[in-house]
Amino acid sequence: MLIDSSGHRFSLQHRVERIAMSVKGIDARITHLTHMLGLDLSQEANILRVYRLEGAGAGGRHHGQGMEELRALLVIRYSMIQQCAQSLGLAATRSLFVRTDKQSMVKGVNPDASAADVRHLFGEA
Repeated sequence: MLIDSSGHRFSLQHRVERIAMSVKGIDARITHLTHMLGLDLSQEANILRVYRLEGAGAGGRHHGQGMEELRALLVIRYSMIQQCAQSLGLAATRSLFVRTDKQSMVKGVNPDASAADVRHLFGEA
């Protein structure tokens, strides 16, 4: 059993499932934003454009806000991977994120198009 910051007890499995739910929500929003912005994040150049906010002002206020939100979500997702690797270990993190990617694909979210595919981090792509 683990204890969170508020003193509640929870199992490691419960924590992993909570993380998985968060990742799925982030992935869905990333996919929505990529479609809205017309970006294909399977190309590294487009990911770099998002990180640098290149062209964020070109499409008007909504485009700029979408680019900023997308950038924040990509940073959050990457940070989650790092934190999970540190707290859960590499094998559990790999299992969690690869499983989440597969579940997202079943629901129509293309992890490759949303820059969500983590298989390359584990030498599988």
